[in-house]
Amino acid sequence: MCPRRLEFLSAPPHYEGRDGVGWRPIGEPDLVGPQHGARPKRHVALLLRVSDALKVSSSLTRTQTMPETLATMMKSIGKKNKDKKQFQRWKEKKKATKAAKRAAPPLPPPPSGHGKQPAASSSSNNKRPAPSEADASSNKRSKPSPPPTAPIVPPFAPPRWELHYDNASIERCVRPLLSEPAIGIDVEWRPNFVAGRGQNPVALLQLCSRTRCVLVPIKHLPRPLPPALGELLRSPRVWKLGVGVSEDAQKLLHDCKLQCEPTLEVGELALRLHNEENLQFPSLAASGQGLGNQPGLARLAFACGFDLQKPKKLSRSNWEVRPLSDAQQRYAAYDAYCGVWIARCLHALHARKAHQNGGQGSSNGHGGGNGGGTDGEFVRWLTEQSRRLGVYRQKQSALRDERKKERKKEEKERRKERDRAAAAGATRASPRLQAAAAPVYIADLPNIDEWD
Repeated sequence: MCPRRLEFLSAPPHYEGRDGVGWRPIGEPDLVGPQHGARPKRHVALLLRVSDALKVSSSLTRTQTMPETLATMMKSIGKKNKDKKQFQRWKEKKKATKAAKRAAPPLPPPPSGHGKQPAASSSSNNKRPAPSEADASSNKRSKPSPPPTAPIVPPFAPPRWELHYDNASIERCVRPLLSEPAIGIDVEWRPNFVAGRGQNPVALLQLCSRTRCVLVPIKHLPRPLPPALGELLRSPRVWKLGVGVSEDAQKLLHDCKLQCEPTLEVGELALRLHNEENLQFPSLAASGQGLGNQPGLARLAFACGFDLQKPKKLSRSNWEVRPLSDAQQRYAAYDAYCGVWIARCLHALHARKAHQNGGQGSSNGHGGGNGGGTDGEFVRWLTEQSRRLGVYRQKQSALRDERKKERKKEEKERRKERDRAAAAGATRASPRLQAAAAPVYIADLPNIDEWD
């Protein structure tokens, strides 16, 4: 067969072939026509049969040679034969499956009292009845659902805060806080942006328990302040909790003449529990972060499972403005609530760890969502942790003193080494200094009589 490129075109109407497709070499006259008596029946018939069988005449391009065209057609034929064989095998398999189902014996009827007997089929074939919903549900292998677990720490649920600018309302809101075992406390004041100036007086005092939150604008309250405020801050039965609460108590005493005690620093408490008793925080373990040397309020809240946002735009805002914006009120309320909430979380985590180690923990063991026990247990735990925190501070102070002495000793040794190296380097670099430093003896001097 000629390997030259071929061109497919429409054949004359009298040309035999169902689709009227013929061929001729490109650049040569048409060999299929009435003027030519002979027709290339052998090759044309093959092409027509393949084209009629596969209907691929439209897929033949004008740039293919005749061998390439035949190869494409034969490949299509092989693919179609393969598909036919696969279809035949699938049909035989399906027929065999149907025959096996027909040959299967019918199922025995269920015993009385255990469901209805399946109705007789209208066909002569004994088909297997469909299982009932109860049988289908019993055949499924369902995994037992795990029992609900109580949360490790209490949820972060701050109460609704109250803000008033008169002493009567402040007295009415603060008086119920005297019956609480512990409250969170924080203060805010207007910042100074000029170097050298001292701090402004306290503008806002936040007092928050699990059920009540009061924002006290001390800057705008008439003097004298409400009596309940002083009673609450001085009460030995109410713990004042927070981060930096000792500095806040000193500022309250300096600016407002309000004594605040007893106080407990939850940051140092968390650090002591983490360092001495190896207390782990699930949120920090999941994120791969550490507690740090001096954890702040946001870090402690994150360790207990709440991402507290403290933007500088709010923390450095004007807290003497009246009235405070909603964002300022929420920021202040969350800061005060985090003090008591973090202490409850530490109590729950510590009680859970003591229960796992077989020690004497709280009454509920794991210290679930109620904060690790009753208020009495929480107060006893705070008292014990305050005593241990005092011992921990003494140890840390002794360690700091030892490190300071070691640093001074090392600095003194380094200074001596530098002075020694500087003296040796100066002597090596100046030979005249070596000669001047050498001792001169009288016997080495020349004889005076010989000078003349």
